[in-house]
Amino acid sequence: MDLVGTVVNALVVGTVGLILAWLGKGRFEAIDRRFEVVDRRFEVIDRRFEAIDHRFDRLEDRLEAFRAELNGRIDVLSARMDAHMQRHTG
Repeated sequence: MDLVGTVVNALVVGTVGLILAWLGKGRFEAIDRRFEVVDRRFEVIDRRFEAIDHRFDRLEDRLEAFRAELNGRIDVLSARMDAHMQRHTG
């Protein structure tokens, strides 16, 4: 008799477990869909940040080129001033 009771208890627990799993499956699928939407949003945000990073890289390159050009002009001007000073002082 104990064996029958144990089998019935096992069947009831198994059935309840299957019912809970079936009911929970829909909830987990809904959560998965929400996470997929959030993941897509983050991918869009990541692409936007990558575009901004690219713009900053281009700006940095342009500023570096401007700095190099300005330094070149300053060097030329400094050399001309030195030559002018040497002519008048020496």
